[in-house]
Amino acid sequence: MPTWAESPLFTAKERAALRLTEAITLLTEGHVPDEVWQEAEKHFDPAELSRLVLSIAAINALNRIGVSTRMVPAVAV
Repeated sequence: MPTWAESPLFTAKERAALRLTEAITLLTEGHVPDEVWQEAEKHFDPAELSRLVLSIAAINALNRIGVSTRMVPAVAV
C-alpha cells in the first residue's frame, strides 16, 4: 500500500501501525526512528505493540522466503 500516507481513509492508530510497518520493513535509517516508535506507543499498549512488531517481523520473514524461492501467488478461481 504505497499510498497509505496520502489516503484520508486511515485512522491515527492505523497510520501509526502502517508507519511502524514501513520503518521496520525498510530500515532506511538502520533502525526504527524514535518518532515512529513513540507515535506507535501512543496508540498501542505494550502487549499490543509487541504483537504488532512480531506480526510485522513474521510477515517480512515470509515475504523474504517467497522472494528468495521465487514463489508465485496462487490464482484465485
